[in-house]
Amino acid sequence: MFRVTHLPSSIRPSTCFLSLINSRLMSVVSSSFVKTFGYLIVNLGFSSKVSKYTTHELSMKKALSSDAVIPSEEFFNQVGIQYEEAFGHNAGLQRIVQHFLKLLPGDAQVLDCGCGTGKPVAEMIAQSGRVVNDIDLSQTMVELSSKQVPTGSFTRANMLHYTPADHPTGVIAMLSLFALTRQEISLMAHKWFQWLQPNGYLLIGVIGAEDCETAPEMYDSDGQCATGVPFTFMNHKVSVTLFTKAGWNALLKQAGFEIIHTETDIYTPPPATVCDDEPHYFVIARKSSSI
Repeated sequence: MFRVTHLPSSIRPSTCFLSLINSRLMSVVSSSFVKTFGYLIVNLGFSSKVSKYTTHELSMKKALSSDAVIPSEEFFNQVGIQYEEAFGHNAGLQRIVQHFLKLLPGDAQVLDCGCGTGKPVAEMIAQSGRVVNDIDLSQTMVELSSKQVPTGSFTRANMLHYTPADHPTGVIAMLSLFALTRQEISLMAHKWFQWLQPNGYLLIGVIGAEDCETAPEMYDSDGQCATGVPFTFMNHKVSVTLFTKAGWNALLKQAGFEIIHTETDIYTPPPATVCDDEPHYFVIARKSSSI
């Protein structure tokens, strides 16, 4: 829902050298260098992450993404109801929410972190008879949700600094983590565990880094999280943080969760919304009663 490579300075041609050769020779040198560097990347084991792009193409992508923004409160205040037009009819998302709700008691309290316009997630929770409590960083989104799901409780809050009054039976974070850093996402995984009742359930909707256009330099040293991944979202270039699927599984297990279900789905927003296709990764996890 929501960064490629640069050449190490130790192996770049010097500026003085380049200034002495004409444009045709530069083209030949550049072509040869790209091929050589591409060979090194493949033989260093990075081919799976850059196989679709030459070094030149990745460099161009980096230049194009240099003006990308990180989605913020102001960003979503401006997007408003248009967000629902883009993502309110996501069949894959609706299926996983239905699956999740079947795991919960009929009178369960569910906390939705990043409610957006309230549709479809908060609305589905409310229609199921569960108690829905929602938070969102955007005041505009909170106001829209309150109108569209009048039986829900909606609060403007930053999830990083929020603590629920009661321990919910279920927690949902649906496509609401992309603007956070790796450290902040890790913090949220532990917060969800602390918030939930024993045997409570967590549902997250994310995007796996390996399913996107990434480059080796975006990844942390353990290969589990990429920063600065470019997306076109609501006619804006945005820059997001994405864990790999294996990274998410490791993080949730480290926080104390037992992963009980995973699912993938590709969502294509309506063309008028000017958004990239989104390869979603859904995870349902349970808080063990013994912890």
